[in-house]
Amino acid sequence: MPIDLIELGAKCRRIREEILDMTLTQASELTGIEQARFASIERGVVEPSGDEVLIIADVYGEPVEFFITNERSASIEKSSDLYRMYDSTFSSADRRNIQEFLTLCRMEHEIETLLGSRPGKFDFHPGRGHRHKKTHGRQVAEKLRADLGLGVEHIRREHQKSGGQMSQIYIQAHYEACEKRLARQMGPTEAGRE
Repeated sequence: MPIDLIELGAKCRRIREEILDMTLTQASELTGIEQARFASIERGVVEPSGDEVLIIADVYGEPVEFFITNERSASIEKSSDLYRMYDSTFSSADRRNIQEFLTLCRMEHEIETLLGSRPGKFDFHPGRGHRHKKTHGRQVAEKLRADLGLGVEHIRREHQKSGGQMSQIYIQAHYEACEKRLARQMGPTEAGRE
């Protein structure tokens, strides 16, 4: 089945403009695809290479299948509705963070589906009289690692090195937890062969 270049281009442009609030120049810089070529991909006049599709999917936080099929994305539709209702509330950085969060949720769902399990309830409260804030990221990561038996010192060191950016630390903690769970389910001999 050939790729519908017009549809692929429309999806790229819609995510860039409506969801991520990103200019063509910014998208070009983030993907490493020349701006003129990126514009041609969005117009559907140039077929992107397989590597370019992978890069765009990674930068935009959507699965590759979304771009090369007629599949729709529920997260894109819901995000788009949200941004239309509260347009001026979200900065470009907020939009990228929301897209990254949705990507993490999708990845978590895929991993849980592969493992055939759902984790227990993760209960985090920032403390009496406090609202959830961005600064609670380190506390959440520490609680998650402690609940999963992975220790928290690594989080504290990484938090200091990252200048407070916790998304990569969360991803790493989540993968380590999944690897640990998978190893327990498969047993030591099968997990060692993977």
